[in-house]
Amino acid sequence: MKGKTIVTNRRDCSSYLWACLVQSGHFDVSTVKYTSSSYLPGGDATEAMEEAGFTWYPSSEITAEDLQAGDVLVRNGHVEIFSHFDKETNKEYAYTWGAVYKKEPAEKFHTKYNIWNR
Repeated sequence: MKGKTIVTNRRDCSSYLWACLVQSGHFDVSTVKYTSSSYLPGGDATEAMEEAGFTWYPSSEITAEDLQAGDVLVRNGHVEIFSHFDKETNKEYAYTWGAVYKKEPAEKFHTKYNIWNR
């Protein structure tokens, strides 16, 4: 896929997620830019995520081992894109707004996130 120029004036996790969804073809560039809480069930982004082929799973129904690269991790106030789970170290890694972490994908700790899974 040829890269797209993505312009957003917000520099936060939800804008990063939006830009990645546009770049990967899941969202059109005209799709509204949502806040992180919009990705919670019933939030403003629910319809757009479902139209893009994502399915919502509450954290009680999925484990770190069930996650797939590209899954969207959501908790109130923050969103991330799952990278991988290292079974040897039992650690999760995810991509988020780069100003938050020094290295991407960033090591995560088993925080209870809800999941948009493709």
